[in-house]
Amino acid sequence: MLYQISHGYMMLCPVQNRVKWSQEVWGRLNLPRHSLVFWIAVQNWLRTRDKLHKYNIIDEFHCLFCRRHTETEEHLFFDCSLAWLCLQQVKNWLRWGAESRHLGSLLRWIERAKISKLKKKCYSAALAALVYQVWHARNELLWNSKVMTVDMIARKIKEDVKHRVSCVRPQRVNTIEIEWFLAL
Repeated sequence: MLYQISHGYMMLCPVQNRVKWSQEVWGRLNLPRHSLVFWIAVQNWLRTRDKLHKYNIIDEFHCLFCRRHTETEEHLFFDCSLAWLCLQQVKNWLRWGAESRHLGSLLRWIERAKISKLKKKCYSAALAALVYQVWHARNELLWNSKVMTVDMIARKIKEDVKHRVSCVRPQRVNTIEIEWFLAL
């Protein structure tokens, strides 16, 4: 058998399956810092208090927001009352009819929805901003004892998404979709 460079390359870099959520996580309308935290959250790699407790790094493992449940990623996104209220505000703002309240389910909803590309990208950007802002609010509370309200978090999400979409909005968007976005 004759050696071919392409075979050697394929051995070093095997083909990986593309994950279904990559478009939503790495969307053009997402801020890069939002995408990074979103990606880490989707992979279940965030250093939540349950994981830190498991490795004896911290003694306390309860959610910093509600103080009633263990802080896991599933709880933080969006079983916790603060995060759930933020999600509801974002859904109301976008007129987003998804019933789900868990991160994976929301990603699947966006992927499968029969809606325009602009709406999908806006929903993805809002979800990425929501994950980022909830994680940021959690860290502000943990490290700086700064309490952020649901309204503060929702306002920041709206500002980030509207600004980003206004700056990098696709050029070929129909009038109805532009009116929908401008009415937000």
